[in-house]
Amino acid sequence: MSLTLAPYNDAMRIGQGFNSYTHEICIDGAVVVDAEGIHNDSTQVERPSQVVSYSARAVEKLSDIIQTMNVSYPHSIKKGSVTVSGSNSAIDEATFKSADINIIVTVKVTNQTTLIKNNARFVPMKGIEPSSQAFNEAYGDSYISGFIKGGEFTGIISVKVIDRNNVDLTVKKIKARLDAKDSSKATKFTLNSSDSFSSRGSASVMENTESHIHVSWMGGGQIKNENTPWDIDSIFKAAAAFPQRVSERPQLTWAILTKYKSNRSFIEWANNKPVKTLEYDQVSSYTAELFDSYMDYKILLKYVQLIIDDPESYEAVDGEDALDKSIDTLLGVRFAMRKEQGKIIEAISVLSRDPGILSRQGGWGNGRANKVLNRILSKTTGYTSEKSRSATQKDSVHGHEGFDFSALIPAEVWRRWMPIPKLASPTSSNSKTSTTLSPSAGLPDLGPPPSDDQDWHGNYASALQAKLNAVTRDLEAKTEEHTGQAKRFQDEIGRIKSDSASELEALRSKHNDELEDIRKRQSDYDTLKAGQQSEIEQTLQRLEKKKQEAVEAVRKDEQEKYGILQKKHDDLSRQLESSMANTSFEIDRIDRL
Repeated sequence: MSLTLAPYNDAMRIGQGFNSYTHEICIDGAVVVDAEGIHNDSTQVERPSQVVSYSARAVEKLSDIIQTMNVSYPHSIKKGSVTVSGSNSAIDEATFKSADINIIVTVKVTNQTTLIKNNARFVPMKGIEPSSQAFNEAYGDSYISGFIKGGEFTGIISVKVIDRNNVDLTVKKIKARLDAKDSSKATKFTLNSSDSFSSRGSASVMENTESHIHVSWMGGGQIKNENTPWDIDSIFKAAAAFPQRVSERPQLTWAILTKYKSNRSFIEWANNKPVKTLEYDQVSSYTAELFDSYMDYKILLKYVQLIIDDPESYEAVDGEDALDKSIDTLLGVRFAMRKEQGKIIEAISVLSRDPGILSRQGGWGNGRANKVLNRILSKTTGYTSEKSRSATQKDSVHGHEGFDFSALIPAEVWRRWMPIPKLASPTSSNSKTSTTLSPSAGLPDLGPPPSDDQDWHGNYASALQAKLNAVTRDLEAKTEEHTGQAKRFQDEIGRIKSDSASELEALRSKHNDELEDIRKRQSDYDTLKAGQQSEIEQTLQRLEKKKQEAVEAVRKDEQEKYGILQKKHDDLSRQLESSMANTSFEIDRIDRL
């Protein structure tokens, strides 16, 4: 079973209550544990063993990034932006949405795990009733049971294809390199530290594209040379080398969460008490939809502001419900969208306090089943939306029923009725005619077809012939104009080819000159190296000679000193013998007396 994790921050402590839905820290000391009950799973070696997870994949929604990073959807909605671990800068949602493909590269490294053993004891508070709102706000649904020290790297690459005629082909090629498994068939985006994105043949795929890059990391210190710009190549190189960096400089990265219902002492305390812990698993996917809708509204609000600033560059779409460009309409739309954002914030607040309300109401669109859908559901399962509403009303329990989730309007509803940018027309007049490819595009209305009651052989036929002649002259003029343009294009292509050939020849000549200069420098270096080697040998010989002379001088000096000392020793020996003889003589003389 995988661990439930939350991004680490310095306010976290082991034993704190925690809300895994909103990622809000609750009461301190929700559970207590002795110091010896904390287990550190680490290895004190120069190169510690690591748990490393690599991922490089294409994503379509911002919620996919949130899920990958273990970031809270409600927290991001309340904040109004998407930030990832290790960075305070937000992801540009407009750039993400406008990209043709978004790639997220993640590396998660675990060096050390600090975890509570099985003796954590739940600490209830007096005066707080179990299952009350105060209890849920104070304790949350989980508690912090440990920390993970390691690192996390995230690179988000938003790619937009410049040539709009090759969007699908370019996106397919990029995805093929991400998904490739057999290197003999396709070249994949590898994470080997010795390889790079471009060196594996992927640079050609990224031609005629523009990329927006967002990079963040925790742990590992400085993972890239400060003079090297971030690009796709450097992202994959940094990701490949990241585990080694983290092994040298890890840091606290995630908090480990444990549900109260998994704690033995909590179960014993809750026995015979009306305790029901918060369960958010059933609302996680719905909250992701709310998050994506909130971000879509944020982008739509920017789009509405663009229309307000320059209404002449936009036009209303066809349809009875299409929105016009009047300032009153646009201001009303902006107000309605902001109101929907407020309703989404209120919705996640309700879900954080009562996640079961979603199953009782059914989420947005629960009352919008039309007659066709109701008929299909009734035939296949005997289920209709009316039966669903009556059933949920019977099973309804105490909660926040004042909020109606069916009143939420997805952002997609607004898109089809919004004004769209005007298409640029090559001429200021007859724009409809110029964009029509029909052979009769230049013909005006000729009236009804002839009948027996109409004399159309006279003036009508002449008028028709005159109009046909005018159309013919217009087509001939346009043909001549197109021929001139084609000739100019051909001349321009020839000039570019000529300039390119001249430039290529100049580059080839410059390359040869530089190569000759390098060869000359190599020759000079070899000559200098040989001369320096000879000089070094002579210097060594001279130093060796001086050393021998110094040794001989020292040896000679020592011998002279030894001779002097030997002479002094002999003199002292003779004096000692003379003194001893005199002493013996005096002793004998004294004895005789």
